[in-house]
Amino acid sequence: MASHNSFDNQALAVLDRHPQSPSSPPVDSSPNLLNATSSAHLFAQPVLPLNLRPSVDDYKTPPPVPPHQNTAASSTTATTTTTLATVLQPSYSAINSSDCILIDGQLQSVEGVQSLVAHLREEIALRNTQIARLTGEVESLRRIVGDRDRDVDQLKSVLDQKYIPMVAVNGTNHSSSSSSNNNVANTSAGVSAVEEGMEYGEGGVAPLHMMSSSQPTTMPPARIKKQGVCGESVSRNANIGFIHYEKDHNSRSLIYNAITSNDFLNNLEQSQIEEIVLCMYEKRVNKGCFIIREGEPGDALYVTAEGLLEVLKGNQVIGQMEVGRAFGEMALLYNCNRTASVKALTNAKFWTLDRRVYQQIMMNSSVHKHKENFQFLLSVSDFKNLSQRKLHKLADVLELIYYPGNEYIIRQGEVGETFFIIHSGQVKITQSKVPGEPPQDIRFLGAGDWFGERALYTRDKRSANVVAMPPGVHVLCLDRSNFIHLIGDLNEIKSREYGDSNQSLLSQSPATDVEDSFSSGEKRASMTSQLSTEESAVGGAGGSGVTNLSPFFSTVPHAPSKRGSSALAERDTGVGNARASATRENIKYEDLVPVAILGIGGFGRVELVVLRYDPTKSFALKCMKKKHIVDTRQEKHIFSERNLMFEIKSSFVCRLYATYRDAKYVYMLLEACLGGEIWTILRNRPLEGFVFVCGLKIEAVALSFRDDAVACYLPFSGNFDDNITRFIVASVLEAFTYLHTNHIIYRDLKPENLLLDGRGYIKLCDFGFAKKISPGKKTWTFCGTPEYVAPEIILNKGHDHSADYWSLGILMFELLTGSPPFTGMDPMKIYNIILRGIDAIMFPPFQINRTATALIHRLCAQNPVERLGYGRGGIVDIKQHKYFQGFDWIGLCRGTLQAPILPKISGPTDVSNFDHYPDITDVPPDELSGWDAEF
Repeated sequence: MASHNSFDNQALAVLDRHPQSPSSPPVDSSPNLLNATSSAHLFAQPVLPLNLRPSVDDYKTPPPVPPHQNTAASSTTATTTTTLATVLQPSYSAINSSDCILIDGQLQSVEGVQSLVAHLREEIALRNTQIARLTGEVESLRRIVGDRDRDVDQLKSVLDQKYIPMVAVNGTNHSSSSSSNNNVANTSAGVSAVEEGMEYGEGGVAPLHMMSSSQPTTMPPARIKKQGVCGESVSRNANIGFIHYEKDHNSRSLIYNAITSNDFLNNLEQSQIEEIVLCMYEKRVNKGCFIIREGEPGDALYVTAEGLLEVLKGNQVIGQMEVGRAFGEMALLYNCNRTASVKALTNAKFWTLDRRVYQQIMMNSSVHKHKENFQFLLSVSDFKNLSQRKLHKLADVLELIYYPGNEYIIRQGEVGETFFIIHSGQVKITQSKVPGEPPQDIRFLGAGDWFGERALYTRDKRSANVVAMPPGVHVLCLDRSNFIHLIGDLNEIKSREYGDSNQSLLSQSPATDVEDSFSSGEKRASMTSQLSTEESAVGGAGGSGVTNLSPFFSTVPHAPSKRGSSALAERDTGVGNARASATRENIKYEDLVPVAILGIGGFGRVELVVLRYDPTKSFALKCMKKKHIVDTRQEKHIFSERNLMFEIKSSFVCRLYATYRDAKYVYMLLEACLGGEIWTILRNRPLEGFVFVCGLKIEAVALSFRDDAVACYLPFSGNFDDNITRFIVASVLEAFTYLHTNHIIYRDLKPENLLLDGRGYIKLCDFGFAKKISPGKKTWTFCGTPEYVAPEIILNKGHDHSADYWSLGILMFELLTGSPPFTGMDPMKIYNIILRGIDAIMFPPFQINRTATALIHRLCAQNPVERLGYGRGGIVDIKQHKYFQGFDWIGLCRGTLQAPILPKISGPTDVSNFDHYPDITDVPPDELSGWDAEF
């Protein structure tokens, strides 16, 4: 059709230049002169490129007469006959209506051809109208399909999360003193009850619309605290050589298909998958051997190549795996114990990839991509005034897109929204100087050239066409919206002209004087920066500031059995002015008297202690088992936590006063906040305005939620209103303002790590995963809590402080609903749901209003550079969001704002706001490797 239209336009142009003479004699228009076959042949002729079309000189000699025509007749008409090519050449002599043209061996009158062309014009216009209508219908159907796909993703999220159904507890609230073991028991009982079938009425399951919060016997079950996970440190300087193992085509195809069929691995980029295929090596096992064992640490991915494998949980067979299945993928992320065993039922062969190789592939791929994009941006002269920090941000947002040959990338007259840099291939620039005229070739551009930069600072229409040259071109794209979000100051961009101006069209002048340095102390503006980042201005929020905090190092004799606290149990619970008085004294370990246990976690526990000579001064002592730290390879993170907390001076962060060590433990003496954990308060809070479902199977829950447009998940606890949530999130933002200004990323935000001091103000604790990184740089270690980790952490793309904004959105969701948006029975299911994005989650409108929903979506953008807070305005952009309209930021920083939750504290040793924990009697072994000599 395209060639027909092109030929028709050329013919019309020629005929329009040759109008019939008014005195021309009538032309015989009998049907035998213009038949359908001839017209079809006329408009089916291929259109040749200009440089291959016949010239005028080719037709100086009349063409030969076709052999099937009568010679006499041919001679009589030769003088009045012209060929089709003669008509189409750019001659300006008049053509009479009596003239004929030779078409498919037959003479046709010009008048007949003109009539046919007019008819075809009408038909083409009709077809164009039909095409436009069908295009609109296709776009409408695409939108419908997109909506259905989102519905499917939402329902998949429901099914994958496998929420624990509600159980009746006779309307009684959960006691804050219930232990974690009791919580597990309650959960198990709830599952058993559902499996046995809970009756409602005459034995059926209660319909969803009949179950509301007014039912006094329906309460959410107690839940277990979320555990943080951390992988081994990945160094960019690690020189791990990749070995490519020889494989035949069938083996490569098998591995590739297994990876792309895996829910997690199919999120990897094509180049990463190809490198993984090359790096996997062969292993064989005999019948009856175990490939992996439940409970043992794992460090490799496997793809079955031959044989039959059996999957066991305990002693129970839960499934089989045949050829072409990938398994063990979670071991690629961090060191964790296998959750099931895999045994060979026959002699088996499989392909293996080690974790360290996978992580290096992911890191090298991302680093190479970023460096390449950064170098492309350096070559753009219009960006020469931008700092490297801003260029690094732009490098992360560039998107690689492929255009096949002859496809238009830009059309003249369209409004521009995108800037392009050619990654590989060539493009052709064409331009129509007169409307309606065919475009003329202007120039060609290749790899490293750029075009469309005016779209970044103006909404003018495109002044030229840009067409991909065969076989195709890869271009790096930068949208105007992302550019404004990240850079903002359009005056830094120098405009250039297109067209016939003295400055060449789309000239490419490489940047010769790019700014290599940038201010490492560049700080984001904040309406409360003087109050939130300077300790001297926030005395009211948590005690007087300390200007010179020296670490207290000492070696202590073995203390009674203590277990170091994990991220869950790090409960810094400060009261009054203990911080100030403590730092003025050299506190010895022997002067600390234990009072009670505040929390227990993976690394050990946290105790409330008082000074032997002053019982009114209380602290939180975090006790961490050295053996556990070494076994999990967390020595660097423990030192990082210690060093960072000694540096931090913020009223929204728990203070570290001293550290100690002995043969079994390392200790941190922390500020105490006796108001309790936000997590505990949230857990014990009654659920408000929510629909409970009791005894429904997950399929019925998912279907009912879809049909009734209710929330797609079941909460595990109560929820906060907007007033409390706003106060908590604002406090976290002030903590992040201080941390990010000092180039510290936190990476472990969750309710478990937020504490209340005596006045109800929020304190951020547990800096085990925190890290200081240089501006514009990224880190690669997998850190965080599964429900809260950002997609770029899961995919090993490298991350920075934008990951904290993701977790802030997740925190906000959990505070408002009682449950994180991404939950599941095991971490890998959670990660797969996270990779689908926040758009796959249904927001309950009766708990999260539109403004809060909008903020969460902005914070949880899948692309890190698009998150609110990461742009040119930094955290101020979050503070200025409509959700915080009217919030008293200055009062919060000065400590004059009334806290929405006022804890009841009777004295410096009151632990009533914490769960009750039994005494720990086990004694960990000694660890004498000396890694903590500087602790």
